[in-house]
Amino acid sequence: MDTVDLLRIKVKEAMSPDVISSRPETLITELITLVESYQLHHIPVTDHEGNLKGIISKLDLAPFMPSLWRDNDKIEKAAVDATGIKAEDLMNMNVVIVGPNDPLEKCIGLLRENFFRALPVVDNQKLMGIITTYDLVNIAYRRTPFLT
Repeated sequence: MDTVDLLRIKVKEAMSPDVISSRPETLITELITLVESYQLHHIPVTDHEGNLKGIISKLDLAPFMPSLWRDNDKIEKAAVDATGIKAEDLMNMNVVIVGPNDPLEKCIGLLRENFFRALPVVDNQKLMGIITTYDLVNIAYRRTPFLT
């Protein structure tokens, strides 16, 4: 398979369909637990019907996660009170998305232009999955004979 063929693969063939997401009312303490337990970098936020409402990155949570800080001496002084903060208070609502039938070429372009490492995959406002830079490397490895 050559590079051109690889770029034409549909997003749904490379994405991760099993996405850990949260609801807008999810407390930040629960979001931190998800990030730490599953080593997540992004958490899509959906309503009860599965419609994408926003996304939270690990970077958004960093002020509330002293374990990510490099200077442990400043942890107590700089800790931010997370009491009552919900996903809807932190989430980015202007989410760049791709569709399951979009070609990987579009996905790669959006990741590169926006300096992202992941994009939610959405169809008719419903979260279908997420595609990450790891997913792209993985499919390139699997589909390129000289790499396997």
